[in-house]
Amino acid sequence: MKTWRAIDSAVKNNLYGKGVPGEGNRKAKVVLVGEAPGKSETLYGRPFIGREGRMLRRVLDEAGIDLKDVYITNAVKVRPPGNRTPTTDEINYWRPTLMAELNLPHPGALRGGRKFLSRLKKGLETASERLKSKKDSFY
Repeated sequence: MKTWRAIDSAVKNNLYGKGVPGEGNRKAKVVLVGEAPGKSETLYGRPFIGREGRMLRRVLDEAGIDLKDVYITNAVKVRPPGNRTPTTDEINYWRPTLMAELNLPHPGALRGGRKFLSRLKKGLETASERLKSKKDSFY
């Protein structure tokens, strides 16, 4: 796949269900990759809009990171049955699509500046602890 159009077509026209393409700045230097779409993502056809997505957006906001500077996608583009963890075969099936996404617009993908990555890591750790304790609402 050499174009965004080819990637979007592969995701939307697959044999396994409603695919959820990546979203955001396709020229971003930072790409966040989730595991697979959940129920909300599949319903609306957008990545990271369910519970974890709302948490991610809040963490990015708290870290001072503008969503327009990030590209978000999933390794597996279709929600696995029962919302289970994707199998190795499912991950391998979608690997060429993910690799195309990562290679097209941003040769420095997954490499952010130290300051950015440090803020993101701290925010994710804090958010994770809050979610585990369920004492603080993210939404």
